[in-house]
Amino acid sequence: MLRVTLTKHRLRGHVFAGRYKAVLVDGDDPAYFTTLLDYLHLNPVRAGLVHRERGEVLAAYRWSSWPGYLQPGLRQKWWEPSRAFGAWQLEDSVAGRGALRRRVERRMAAESTVECGLSEIAGQSLQSALRRGWYFGRESFREWLLEKAGEQLGSHRKKRQNYLGPEIKAHDMAEAQRLLREGLAEQNLRPRDLAQLKKGDARKVAIAESIRRTTSVPLAWIAEQLQMGTTSNVSQTCRRKLKP
Repeated sequence: MLRVTLTKHRLRGHVFAGRYKAVLVDGDDPAYFTTLLDYLHLNPVRAGLVHRERGEVLAAYRWSSWPGYLQPGLRQKWWEPSRAFGAWQLEDSVAGRGALRRRVERRMAAESTVECGLSEIAGQSLQSALRRGWYFGRESFREWLLEKAGEQLGSHRKKRQNYLGPEIKAHDMAEAQRLLREGLAEQNLRPRDLAQLKKGDARKVAIAESIRRTTSVPLAWIAEQLQMGTTSNVSQTCRRKLKP
């Protein structure tokens, strides 16, 4: 991995450390896409690179795609902004670009520097999604992603074992919870019954083995849900069950 040392500022680290991350955005609801666009274009304000109190304007900040939205002559040939204008429900015309400028400038004037461009939709924060999440969208969008992930996992099981991204973890957790519910029902058990059974009870082990074989959830989660004690107890009892 390439490393760099900046003697002037006494900083050291990977050149690209923590710079890039992919978050899936709900494309069927324009609110999520436009929220993302506002967040990106108001980054210079939040970072203190464009100062409102000095009369600086966002359209003059050259290290952004924002000037290109407002001035077609600044656009690169490969850049196609029609999808963004469609999400904003504006025409890529003089009137539409003027309305777009006023829309963003209102946010810039009304919001504090540290909060400029930040917003929530249905309780979901874009900033939180970018930092710790893996998707930004409606619950139906999340369910659709998990369904697609499940299809991919079914055909690429070996790859799943080598890569446990957040969307795969979320899918596996949902699958583990389903297997737990179905396993308890098949064994004619209720969650409160588990505390009365031995840690190595055959019914517990059967459920644990099913979850462990099918998903990648931590053994600690299985041990806690089935009240089987330690993770090593789960591992050992499942291993014994698998022996001929």
